[in-house]
Amino acid sequence: AIIAALPYILALEFKVKKPSPAERQYLVILFGSQLLISCWIQFYFVIQNWLVQYPSLLSDDFIHSSFVWKLPSAQVTVLSRGVSILEGMEVQLKEELNEKSWSEVEKSLLKVNHKKLLKGIEYQAKQNSPVAEDPLWKVTYKFSSRESGSDYNLDLQANWNGPRSNPDTKPDSYSFTKSCRIKQVDGLSGLGSQPIGNVQCQPSRAGEIEVFADQGKR
Repeated sequence: AIIAALPYILALEFKVKKPSPAERQYLVILFGSQLLISCWIQFYFVIQNWLVQYPSLLSDDFIHSSFVWKLPSAQVTVLSRGVSILEGMEVQLKEELNEKSWSEVEKSLLKVNHKKLLKGIEYQAKQNSPVAEDPLWKVTYKFSSRESGSDYNLDLQANWNGPRSNPDTKPDSYSFTKSCRIKQVDGLSGLGSQPIGNVQCQPSRAGEIEVFADQGKR
């Protein structure tokens, strides 16, 4: 823009001259349009940075936005960060309990211990490729023992507490759950058969659990 404006503000021998009213109008339009384009380019990079730090925004609906929209070619399924956290917690839970002696597993699942266990695996899951939106995801759980007394049910729920494109949207659209079963199986050791722990989890799904309280029977 500056190069294009030079003929209007410099005369021969590089002396500054006063542009005519028509030329001044042209220069205002020229610099204004260049400034607008620069702002939009900068805004693009700002949005891209937001999407890196807040990936769950990609799974939101921008239909009511005045300046952000999704191109048809770019509309792909995006995994919410809440799902990533729950999947990471499943991995950590299996590392903590799988193939451990059943007595150790039951000790970890006592009411005085399982809160610490779950807080620990939540922290480790969020440390896997951490992003700025992680503090906006709150993980709660429902923990209970089965009637048989030898198996345990664990329902994890990740709730989004950040901004939403539509405040009137039902909360379950911003919640994800994962159900796990912790059971006793026969294992082999140097001293013979010994019961060990085994964790099996279902895929994460959207929606809330009917009753959700971080209390168990043990």
